[in-house]
Amino acid sequence: MKLEIGFGTTPQIVELPDKNIEGILYPNEVTVATTGAEEVNRSLSHPIGTRSLEEIVKGKERIVIVTSDITRPMPSHVVLPQLLERIYAAGVKPESITIVFALGSHRTQTEEEKLHLVGESVYRQVRCVDSSEFDFVHMGTTPGGT
Repeated sequence: MKLEIGFGTTPQIVELPDKNIEGILYPNEVTVATTGAEEVNRSLSHPIGTRSLEEIVKGKERIVIVTSDITRPMPSHVVLPQLLERIYAAGVKPESITIVFALGSHRTQTEEEKLHLVGESVYRQVRCVDSSEFDFVHMGTTPGGT
């Protein structure tokens, strides 16, 4: 049986013997009222258990926003413009904001990948950098040994 698996920007085709396939699981359909930028705006307008983003950042000198790198399907290009709009409304200037792509153990990204992740408008407004393995602080070992 040939299976098409979403991976990166193009699907990958794998072929497995039919005898090795017990079944294929598909996600349940989920009905949602809003998606994309509309949902981001709704969520930011109605925070749960915290003050508004505008209240939190008001008067701050520097803001760092951590987001996923190119290996994760986080729609930063949808979320970040709305975050920045609210941060600007609180009086924070673009030059005081840095977006950090959390690389973990992944390779550094190209400037084209960074631009793709955040969108051209955000990329041109604020500083966008990759995290660095040298910026980490060792906090100890987990009970599981990691």
